[in-house]
Amino acid sequence: MMSALLALTLVAGEFDAGGNVAGIFPLGGFGLHQSSTALLGAHVGYGGSRLRVEASYGYATLPGLQASPYRLALHLVRLAGGYQFLARPDWGLEAVVGTGYGRGVRSFSDGRETGGVGVGSVGLNFVQRAADARLSVGLCEDVLLEGDGLDRLALSQLLSVRAGVSYVF
Repeated sequence: MMSALLALTLVAGEFDAGGNVAGIFPLGGFGLHQSSTALLGAHVGYGGSRLRVEASYGYATLPGLQASPYRLALHLVRLAGGYQFLARPDWGLEAVVGTGYGRGVRSFSDGRETGGVGVGSVGLNFVQRAADARLSVGLCEDVLLEGDGLDRLALSQLLSVRAGVSYVF
């Protein structure tokens, strides 16, 4: 019975794959020492009527302020779920919540260090569907959870304005 329900869900939904681009604006934490930049990424998703699940990867390099030799490269991998709380036949508004992992490479002149952090995401997207295409434009707040594993926890925030396009099959 459960396998029949799962098969029906897979047949009734649609898969999509595509890319996205975003403008990233650091708000707090390590972001106080970074300037804004762009993020390039790819995603795959699966969705039914109003629900959608997406796995995504994004890469961004955040330069230091002014002419500083400081640079932070971020690799972000996410799994997110979305719900269209306002759905029309060709468009809708979607709330997205997700979690993931961020891998950073921080460099200053010749010095370099790497590390990983947990990432939590919350977003709001305008979604439009036409034929075999899915377009999304929205805001996303990423919170990176940093700490030394003892008693200190630091939060870094990245606000992004995203646009993505997918091929639906």
